[in-house]
Amino acid sequence: MTSVTYSLIAIIDNQNTFIYGDLLGIGANVQYQYNGQTFYPVLSGFYVEPPGSYSTSTNIVAWGPSSVSAPECLPPPTITYDINVYIDNSPLLVPGGTITYYVYNEVNGQLVTSGTINAPFHQTAQLSISLSPGQYEIEFYYNGYTTQSGTITFYSSGPAIVYTNVQATPC
Repeated sequence: MTSVTYSLIAIIDNQNTFIYGDLLGIGANVQYQYNGQTFYPVLSGFYVEPPGSYSTSTNIVAWGPSSVSAPECLPPPTITYDINVYIDNSPLLVPGGTITYYVYNEVNGQLVTSGTINAPFHQTAQLSISLSPGQYEIEFYYNGYTTQSGTITFYSSGPAIVYTNVQATPC
C-alpha cells in the first residue's frame, strides 16, 4: 500500500509575497533488503504553485453504500458517503474548496434535498445524510478552489454519481 502525506508550505519570494505549495512525503510499498534487514524507501518532494494565472481540472470520485436497511420503527438512517477530488488525473487531492450535492428520487427524478460541504485540505470529504426508504441518485459537483495567493484555480470536470436504495424493514 502506498501512503501519501501532505503539508502546506509557504515561501516568501524576493518581493515579500507569499507563494503557497505542498510538501509531499510518499511511502511506497516497495522494499529492499540490506544486511538482513528490510527497508522501505521514502520519497519526498515539494510542489509550489507558480505565480501568475493557472488552472487545472479535477477528477471527482464518490462512494457509499448501494443498499441500506431502514427499520420502520426507527428514524431514517444516517448514511455516509466519501468524496475524493483529485487534481487532474493525479493521486493528489485538492487543497480545499466546496462540493455541492443533489439528492434525487431515482423513481420520479424529483430533487429531495441539496447542500454544500467543505473539501478538507488534501483529504477525503464526507457527507452524512438521513434518507427515508426509497431509491436515490446523489450527484456531487466540485465547485473549485482558488489558492490563498489567487494563483491557481481548480475547477470541476464533472459530477460523481452514487445510487443508494434505502429499504424499509419491519421492526
